[in-house]
Amino acid sequence: MNYIILDMEWNQGYPSKGVFIGDTRKILAGEIIQIGAVKLDENFLIKSTYTSLIKPVFYRKMHFKVQELTGISKDMLSEAAPFTEVFPDFIKWCGEEYDFIIWGADDIRILKENIEINKIEGYEMHNWYNLQIIYNSQCKSEHKQSALSTACESLGIAQEKQLHNALNDAFYTAEICRRLDMKSGLALCRESQKNSDENCKRKYRYYDFGSAKEALEYSSSCDNICPICKRPLVIQGGDYSRKYYNQFCAVRECSEHGFYFENIVVAKSGECAGSKYKAVKTVQRMPDFETALKNMKAKKNRRKSNRSVNV
Repeated sequence: MNYIILDMEWNQGYPSKGVFIGDTRKILAGEIIQIGAVKLDENFLIKSTYTSLIKPVFYRKMHFKVQELTGISKDMLSEAAPFTEVFPDFIKWCGEEYDFIIWGADDIRILKENIEINKIEGYEMHNWYNLQIIYNSQCKSEHKQSALSTACESLGIAQEKQLHNALNDAFYTAEICRRLDMKSGLALCRESQKNSDENCKRKYRYYDFGSAKEALEYSSSCDNICPICKRPLVIQGGDYSRKYYNQFCAVRECSEHGFYFENIVVAKSGECAGSKYKAVKTVQRMPDFETALKNMKAKKNRRKSNRSVNV
């Protein structure tokens, strides 16, 4: 078994220039422009490295903040291969038996989106561990999302190479592994993942609606599938309950895995050209129907508002 320390850099679309993933109303959050990876053996010793720039297809104009942060320019990417060529080459380099180790969860989310929008078929995501969780636990960090540079500083790792370079960041992540108890850390991650799977909390974002009513109707009809077994999630009670001026809740049920609490927030949006509204839908598994109902009725302390959305 090998461990692949994976890090990526990605370009972003400018406001009102978001690209949808397929025929959905979901926006590609970032297009990968660089992959950097370090392969470790079972003792967390370095075996080999991988790095490649990737030519963007969807967000061809480099976001000025991305270029400033990474030092990667459009000209540097002009001769690079596209993701559809680089990713299969990277997976071949990974080998047959491996797990990913990443810093934070964003890389895996972006990787999944890029696989989907590029229509990469036949690839099943390998197990992955979030080293940030291990570091926070063993180093008693006060921050749930400690920066890679912060972790290096606290562990005495000299930062001589440029940060926000995918290969360099993968090296720093590998160095952090060497200074932690990875055996217990991986066990912690597995337990955390198990708890996450049991809660089955999922968040979906939809964009480009002409009205709040359209945003609510679309989001309420999409992704109503149990995260565990993929069976339909059937709404209970017949309709949504309006919790706040722009927040709508419902209870759904899977015939196999019980009840889920669903929350949809509708708001103004500027991520896509011509966009007026977006919807953010959160679905989380509940232990029973009564608990799901309590979530629908629970009120947070909020300032009263006269604002409304016409739904």
